[in-house]
Parts: sequence; C-alpha cells; structure tokens
Amino acid sequence: MYKPSTYYDYDLFIFTSTVKIHIATGGAEIPWSLINLTKNNPAIYEFYSKFENEEIEVNSNLQDIVYRRQFELNRDFSVENYLRSFEKFARYGFYSFDKTNISNTKDASYHLVAYPKNQNFEKVSQFIETQENQKILGRRHFMDPLIKEIASLNFQPIQLMY
Repeated sequence: MYKPSTYYDYDLFIFTSTVKIHIATGGAEIPWSLINLTKNNPAIYEFYSKFENEEIEVNSNLQDIVYRRQFELNRDFSVENYLRSFEKFARYGFYSFDKTNISNTKDASYHLVAYPKNQNFEKVSQFIETQENQKILGRRHFMDPLIKEIASLNFQPIQLMY
C-alpha cells in the first residue's frame, strides 16, 4: 500500500557495491518504504562525519537548473547556503542529489548537486547490508536513473519512479 509523506526534507542514503548516494527529498511526496531508509541516518551521519576529506565537484548546470529560478523567487537566495549540505555529503563520498522542483510535491525530478572526484568506497560495508538498503536496491525503476546519471554525469534532472 502506497502511503505518501509530504512536506519534510528527508535525507535518504543508498549504498550500492560501487557508489554511495544521498538524496534530499525537498518535501516530495514519497512512499513510507523510502522514508524507512532514514532509520539509519544518525549512525550514517556519525560514521561518515569522520571522513570529511574527499575532493569534490559541483554540477556545472546548477545555474540553469536551480540558481536562476531561485533568484527569481527569492532575491535573498544564497548559492553558498544552498550548496553547503550537498558539498558536505559529497566530502563524505556521496553523490548528492536534490529535488529539482520543490514547489511541486508530486514532481519526482532530481538533479545531482555535488559529488566526490574520487570514489573511496572502503567506508560503507556496515550499511550496504541493512534491510532498508537491500529493499531499495531491488527497486530498479528507482535505482536505474540514479546509477545512469552517476555513470554519465549528464547533469540534467532525472525522473525517479517511487
């Protein structure tokens, strides 16, 4: 049964055998099965905060995807404030995604914001086998667009099927 949750900005963490993914839901209407991924967030925050040393890159298309629209809506929009948490997770070694259209809870478009230059995957073993992580890995319609974007670094919004 699909029971969506809205109006909260959840941090979702997904671990594959080759990448670590962070998604900020931005108030999206998402099923409770995805929200279950947040169960391990305190342990993930604590574990990865020790490793904040990755060199990172920022999506070169953010001007078109986010900044221009945000400046139109809010003249006080701060690029530095927007990037802060995404850069933090990229420094932890995550490919960090944000919801593209935060004013529409039903829009499932996400874009890559920041990512590590070099993926150091040695630090993930304790989270890859969690029940919540294993469930999401089986949802190919959700995972495939994320993996494709990470592999191609196309830097355009992608649709995720919950």
